[in-house]
Amino acid sequence: MKRLIIYVFAALVSITISAQGRYKYCKSYEDFIDDHWEKLDTVYCKKNRRNQKFWWEGNDYNLTTGNKDLDNILKKEAFIVMQADTAFLNLHNIKHDKLSICHAFTKAKRFNEHGLIFTHPIINKKILQEMTSAGFMLGTIGRLSVTADNADKIVCYVISSGADKKGNIDTRMIDDEMIDEMMDKNIIKDGKLYLEYLSEGKKVKRMLAPHIIPILEKAGLLK
Repeated sequence: MKRLIIYVFAALVSITISAQGRYKYCKSYEDFIDDHWEKLDTVYCKKNRRNQKFWWEGNDYNLTTGNKDLDNILKKEAFIVMQADTAFLNLHNIKHDKLSICHAFTKAKRFNEHGLIFTHPIINKKILQEMTSAGFMLGTIGRLSVTADNADKIVCYVISSGADKKGNIDTRMIDDEMIDEMMDKNIIKDGKLYLEYLSEGKKVKRMLAPHIIPILEKAGLLK
């Protein structure tokens, strides 16, 4: 009987330790790379825009813990949060082309050895200018029209460095130039994958996530 109690107690301890390891966060890119995490008791995830179907099941999540103070820390200070085996990247201070992406969490994956990859509708200064011009000419309807035209253009963004002095983290979009660099540096080792990438003749379609992600998976770059 005593031995049975010991086994049950050991099992409960094991389950508790496992559960504690399922929820954690880190405050910076450097902490993420160095595997320095802070534990969380639990994380609740809510998808904000259920009607939008983005690659990797969306990029607009709200994470809570049941503790308002901790929720505020996650929202403003966390770099990435782990819920079981799913990583949620905080886009609060993430920039592309010096433009803010959004202020929510998005699903992300480890990219190669020292990077993170996530998907998002394409954003750049040209699109911002189009939105501004459309808004000036046609008001809210014009801005929404430009947004809708680009909503299906889901591309891949990569983070490979930490925050600057202002706390902003730059991203790079995977496009022809970056694919060529990955070939030159032997990050993508299989020339057939490069030919598969080029098999899409149109540049705009070539850089879309549904085309790029399977190639990166075959190259073993998504961890």
